Formats: sequence, structure tokens, C-alpha cells
Amino acid sequence: MTTCRRCAALGLLLALASAAGAQGSNSSKDGLPPRPPSVTSQWLSTEIAGFGVEKEGEAFVARYSISLVPVAKLAADVFLEIKFENPANKAEPFVVTQLMKKDDERAMLGSPAITSMKCGLFRAEVNIYDSDKKEKLLGVHTQMVRSTYDLSKVKKQKDLESPSKC
Repeated sequence: MTTCRRCAALGLLLALASAAGAQGSNSSKDGLPPRPPSVTSQWLSTEIAGFGVEKEGEAFVARYSISLVPVAKLAADVFLEIKFENPANKAEPFVVTQLMKKDDERAMLGSPAITSMKCGLFRAEVNIYDSDKKEKLLGVHTQMVRSTYDLSKVKKQKDLESPSKC
């Protein structure tokens, strides 16, 4: 099982960015697609989703971060398999798994480091299974996530301060 050590920090950053961005326009005047809405499916609701960008070594990398809450109290544990679209190769998504216990209030998942990304919308698809054997698919939850950074244009920390680096 893959865990996300930075999810809590990224989640907080995303929440702050989302709150600040909520005051701005949702139009595409900046050349970006509109911010996608949070999705509610049969099993899950997206609390927040986005990208965090940070310096790792000499390069800047991005990571997906998504917080999911159950729509209703879970009757049993479920196994989440999330496929984060790989911006460099759509045919090879980043796959992260996590057990969501029936008493969990939320699941926070994050992707491995992404070294090449352009601005745009990217898919995060969560398959919900009855166990880690993945024999019975209970449902699918799909959330689009917007990137406002072209990592090839992020050279220094100050570049992250602008609302969009496309």
C-alpha cells in the first residue's frame, strides 16, 4: 500500500489556494480551462483536489493530492485504487492504493512526483473494491484536476507565487 506523507500539508495548501482562488474568476481569461467542480459519486465525494508543486533537489516537481469523503457511512472497509493521469504519458497512469476503513472520515491520497507537466485538466479515477484482491468492483469515482503550472517554466521558488505559470 502506498501512503502519502505530504498529503496533509498538500491538502492544507490546496484548501488555502482553493479558498483564495474562489474569489477569482472561474472563466478561462487566463487561457486555462475553468476549475472543475468537486464530484460526488455513489460512494465518494471529492472534498478537495489539486496539485502541489515543490522543489526536490535541483528540480521542481508536482504531486496530485486528493481528499475523498464517503457519501454515507461505510458498512465495511473498502479498497481504493486511484489512477492519476500521467501528464507525460496518458497510457501509463500513476497508481496508488489505500485501504479505507469503515470508520474513516476521509481518505487522502497523493501521487508520486511528477517531473513533466503542462497546464490543463488531468483525470484522477478511483476504483472502489470490496477488498485488496480487487475481485468485486463496487464503484468508480472520477475527478478532473486542474494544473496551473507548466513545470518547464518553473525555475525558482518565486515562479510559484504567480497565480498561473503557463
